[in-house]
Amino acid sequence: YKTWRLNERMYGKLEGLSKRDTAVEFGNKVVQAWRRGFNARPPPVDLADPRYPGHQRRYSQFVDKELIPRSESLRDCMERTRP
Repeated sequence: YKTWRLNERMYGKLEGLSKRDTAVEFGNKVVQAWRRGFNARPPPVDLADPRYPGHQRRYSQFVDKELIPRSESLRDCMERTRP
């Protein structure tokens, strides 16, 4: 059984960027807060962005693409993966 709820955390606009480049752009403390903070979410990816997972064919069965997160905190991941 496959479900999108078991995906890795969605880092929003940080998806695909190196840690070093992200720290230079946003500042190391802010990036660490996003990565390690329980409630902190990175900036969300735009729906038109190619990195948004809703564009992938495997998610075509979703009528409401808003169910797929555009950015997540650790808390969001915990809630999403809870049975």
